[in-house]
Amino acid sequence: MRPYLALSIPAVSLVLTLTGPARAATPCTIGAISALGVDGVTVVSASHPAPGQPGAATCTVFGTLNTDGAPAGSAVFQLRLPDTWSHKFIFFGVGGYGGTAIDPSANPTDIAAALARGYAAMITDTGHQGGSTDSSWALVRPGVPAAAKVADFLYRATHQVTQAGKALVQRFYGQPISRAYFDGCSNGGHQGTTEAADYPADYDGIIAGAPLFDEHVNLAALTFFRRQLASPQSYVPAAKLPAIEAAVLQSCDAADGVRDGLIQNPAACNFDPAVLICKGAETDSCLTPPQAQTVSTYLGETRDAAGGYLYTGWSISAFAGADIWTFGGTRPADFAAAEPWGNAGFAPAPIGWQFVDHLMKFLVEQKPTYDMRAFGSISSGAVSPADLALFDERLRVATVPHPDAGFNISADSYKAFFQRRGKLLLYHGLGDPAISPFSTMRLYEQMAAATPGGYQTLRRSARLFLVPDMQHCGRGTGPSVFDTLTPLEQWVEHGIPPSSIAAVHPAGKTIDRSMPLCPFPQQAAFSGKGDVKDAANWSCPDNTKMLSLGKNGRAAGL
Repeated sequence: MRPYLALSIPAVSLVLTLTGPARAATPCTIGAISALGVDGVTVVSASHPAPGQPGAATCTVFGTLNTDGAPAGSAVFQLRLPDTWSHKFIFFGVGGYGGTAIDPSANPTDIAAALARGYAAMITDTGHQGGSTDSSWALVRPGVPAAAKVADFLYRATHQVTQAGKALVQRFYGQPISRAYFDGCSNGGHQGTTEAADYPADYDGIIAGAPLFDEHVNLAALTFFRRQLASPQSYVPAAKLPAIEAAVLQSCDAADGVRDGLIQNPAACNFDPAVLICKGAETDSCLTPPQAQTVSTYLGETRDAAGGYLYTGWSISAFAGADIWTFGGTRPADFAAAEPWGNAGFAPAPIGWQFVDHLMKFLVEQKPTYDMRAFGSISSGAVSPADLALFDERLRVATVPHPDAGFNISADSYKAFFQRRGKLLLYHGLGDPAISPFSTMRLYEQMAAATPGGYQTLRRSARLFLVPDMQHCGRGTGPSVFDTLTPLEQWVEHGIPPSSIAAVHPAGKTIDRSMPLCPFPQQAAFSGKGDVKDAANWSCPDNTKMLSLGKNGRAAGL
């Protein structure tokens, strides 16, 4: 497949002499922007908000792009063009199964910073419209995939909308782009890692939070749900999660050298769910033996029928957000039904069930009434070879132009991006109940092992920041608010890599905690003096303590 639009200006190693901010050379109208002549683009609307309204100094453009390939598709985009432009371009990712060009999944601090700094900003629906957990768009009818929409979602739309967006920006202002950045979390992280792997010339720097680079997370979740719903006796209700959280904190809080209510390295912990087994009558403060086994399944890695690794277990810090995501806030109505919670697999089913259920129905098995728990089960409970082959084939589309596209990211996937001096900034919450942070840790470790010079060399191009007790792309009891765009700008534009990232935990309108996030495998250290919740008393020493493993890390597959 040929690139949709080959720009004459490379995205990386571009050196320009700019004379200050640019002003628009084109009126903010449908006719004027259509006349810019970018192939495949149809402008649907172009306007400034009313004076005094948010974004009043920005031309907001909505349009569609005909995605090029076999088969051809179409993607909706939004492009924000500030009246005073900084010569920079940023693309924000979208979460879940995409389906929207108005709701980005990216670091909120970065979004605000980019718009305030005069970036031209873009987002795409990835080739279809729909809810974040709904992938019914992937089928034309049972057994017949919507091939164009699947290709656009997996890899194509983000790249081609990027190319068209760059052309629109440069023609709108009559000046070149100096730097191009991507910023996304969750599926937005998938978009970013796919861009780095398959289209290394698109961006100078990429921020990928909680990246969904490995769809085997769904097989791990399926394995858990099969265990959780095997019987009413195996089911762990949300009411028991606070007791598990408390036991985890008691067991692991001091493992990083300070008892401060945070677990910096959940992989180094040795928590055993068996300690919560009820000694007498069952209550919300204890687990039955089948429930303890369910929790162990959640924390353990997933392997195929031959014993090969498929996906890591979840972090022991993830229980705080696991009610709505995994364990479910509502008890299933029928444990044996294909949809235990009813409603076609949507709410009140846990969000994780919704994602896996609809992926298996519409993208893998291509049967809208499919019972996902029938997939891949053999006597050992592992994924059968035939079903694993089908799963991988359906999510690594035959028309993919590069071996890394879709969900096939490996340790070698980023070499071309790094050779072009691109910078990759990864972050992941250690309390993420959606995508295991251990999967990102494992990938980064493999990248270091595949890089001559190991971590020392890899950190020239890629850095990973793990966020204690942060949940999926934010929230949680840890320091979950931080700026990743400014450190990336400093790295790309001035050659200054981030040695740490300042992070805070908001409590209403105030801040009740601050601390530095350290680049993996460094672990933050407390000075031993002063307020443990004040970043001034923490540092990022030259250590590799995040590589330390305990029972939980080994069980999770690290």
